[in-house]
Amino acid sequence: MCDDYDGSEPIVDAWRRARKEHKCFACREAIHQGDVYHFTAQKDDEFCTFKHCARCWAMGQAIIEAGADSWQYDLRCGVSWQEAFGEEPPDEVARLAFMTREEAQATIATERKPSPWS
Repeated sequence: MCDDYDGSEPIVDAWRRARKEHKCFACREAIHQGDVYHFTAQKDDEFCTFKHCARCWAMGQAIIEAGADSWQYDLRCGVSWQEAFGEEPPDEVARLAFMTREEAQATIATERKPSPWS
């Protein structure tokens, strides 16, 4: 699922607390000042940075944990969980789609799941 990642290892792969408002690279919703979010920086042909809200980062990590080699950082690969893995998503993954920012901050961001490069 979402397997077009080119394999570049990140230079920075860390959780941060927002000092100002940002926009999530995947869902395009606001990451509010004070929110915990995930920041990734990498260098391919050029230097790229990605900021993900806790909910979108958790979805990406769920894709990796389900067996994918990688995930598309904008989560717009056009493949459903069912198509990619041959089954419905687990309940905890399905709940991510409807989780509010506040719920994500209270649960996912406090867990701060490690990235696949850790």
